[in-house]
Parts: sequence; C-alpha cells; structure tokens
Amino acid sequence: MILPDFYHTKLPDNKASPGSHCQARSVPENQHLALELSGWHGGWVVIPLQACIMFGQSKSKDKEGWLRGFVTPVESEQMTEIEQQNDPRQTDRPSDGPAPLIRQLETRIMNGELASGTRLPPERDLMHIYGVSRTVVREAIAGLAGRGLLETRPRFRPIVRKPDYDTALNSLGGMIQHLLNETGGIKNLYDSRIFFESALVRHAAAHARREDIDELRDALERNRAAIDDSDEFYLTDVAFHGVLYRAPRNPVYPALHKAYVGWLSSHWKEMKRGPEINRLNFAGHKAVFDAIVSRDPDAAEQALQRHLQVAWEYVRSTFPAP
Repeated sequence: MILPDFYHTKLPDNKASPGSHCQARSVPENQHLALELSGWHGGWVVIPLQACIMFGQSKSKDKEGWLRGFVTPVESEQMTEIEQQNDPRQTDRPSDGPAPLIRQLETRIMNGELASGTRLPPERDLMHIYGVSRTVVREAIAGLAGRGLLETRPRFRPIVRKPDYDTALNSLGGMIQHLLNETGGIKNLYDSRIFFESALVRHAAAHARREDIDELRDALERNRAAIDDSDEFYLTDVAFHGVLYRAPRNPVYPALHKAYVGWLSSHWKEMKRGPEINRLNFAGHKAVFDAIVSRDPDAAEQALQRHLQVAWEYVRSTFPAP
C-alpha cells in the first residue's frame, strides 16, 4: 500500500525521542489503518482511516495529542488475527478452504451490495478480488447455493438470491428428498401436512375474513369445473389448499405450502387419477369449505382429516411393492 506523505510525519512522544511510522497496513473491512510505530508506541496500533486523513489535513498545534484519542494499541498476535479476518487475500489458506469467501460474499448479498436478481461476478474476477483459486471460488458458490443465496445453472453465471422464506425452504429440498427415501419418510412428511392443515382450517373457521371466504369459494368452483381434466384438477387442488395457507397472513405459511407441493409432487402426479377420484377429492374440499363458512372449527378439522386420509390411500399406491 502506498501512503500519502503525511502518514510519514514524525509523531513526537512526550518523553521519548521522535518516532515515525515503520510500517503500515490496511484493514479494509473496518476502514482502519494498522500502524507499527517506533518511539511513540513501540508496537502495533489501529487508527481509523478517516482520523489519519484528518491528521494529515489538520493545522492544529497539538496534532499528535489529538490523534492519540483515536489510537487503539494491539499486540502483534492480535494484529495478525485482525489482518487475517479482514484481508481477502487470506481467504485461500488451506485450513480455511472456502469458508472465509462464503462469509464475505454472504455479507455482500445480505447488505444489498450484491443485489438480488443480478449475476455474481465472473469466477476470474472473484479470484482476482479475493486472491483465491478457482477451486475455492467454485466451492464457495456451491456453499452459497446450498444456503439458497445463489441460483445456479450449468454454463450460466449464478444469480444472487437474497433469502426469503421460499429460498430458505427450497434450500432444504435436497435433504428432504433423501429423508423421503427412508422407511416411513413420506408418511412422516404427509402426517406433518395433516397436522399443520388441521390448524389452518380451524383458524379459517374462526377468523377467515370475507375476502378469504370469497377466494376459497372461487378456488372450489375452479376445482369443480376441472373434475373431467385430471391435470387441471391437480392444479386447482393445489390452489384450493393454497388459500388456507394464505389466510392467516403469515408469509411463512405460503412458503411451507409451496415446499410441501414440491416435496410430494412426484407421488401426486404418479397416483391413480380420473373423474371418479377427482369427484371424491372435490367432495372433501367442499366439506372443508362448508364447515369454514359455518364457522365450525371442529367440523372443519374433521373434514380436512377425512379428506387427506382418503388422499393418502391413493398416494400409497405409488409406492413400489415390497
């Protein structure tokens, strides 16, 4: 780092002979300079960068006394630690791997410096900026994608995704799919859906607003109209349940509904379908709707559980024979 001339101004000690800056290093994250002084202090100090600039511009007769108020002495070991934490060139140490780069990029995403929806800088630029290898950059990208902070596609630069509830739950998708392959995994997930939706219909029966009832009625009518078209019926089935997740006005719930649909969709699409089965499922939806309109939480919960238990029997048919 090349320092302006005023950084080399001698700083007289009150008692000792004049000293000077022997060495200076930048600590960019904190906008400080780490200075090794002789005579004046005899070790490392950290001074805010702005204070150094003001020192150089000041015409005060007691510049040295003024600057002392900003000085924070540190031991050499502490200086090494500070420098390693803040200097991007330190991120490629073998013992750390991609973790420091992940932290720095995550910070830039969270504070908006890397805006959601924009593409991540090219790998070559990241290597130059942070002084790391291509391997470390790619491992960091994979780590950030696993956290839902990047959207990756082959042959395209990753897209920045500032986390929301959807991305948070989507980041669990791979792990959930592994769990679904375990014995009882799908049933456990399905039971959690029944448990959660039981609470949702009780809430709707007690607290649904007029616009919620109207939206649920419209969704039910679209579901009825699609009975003879199984693909469309599936979409309207998802939409009907989606209204229940939106009614409490909690942004976590619609994200959870979207996650359930994604996690279980392969079994939904493989199960036996047709107009007769669709009519049965529509009847279950109508029973839930009628109980909500009647403001009867117990009846709404019972109707919901009957409906999903019947649906489960069809889901089971997609399992391979033992």
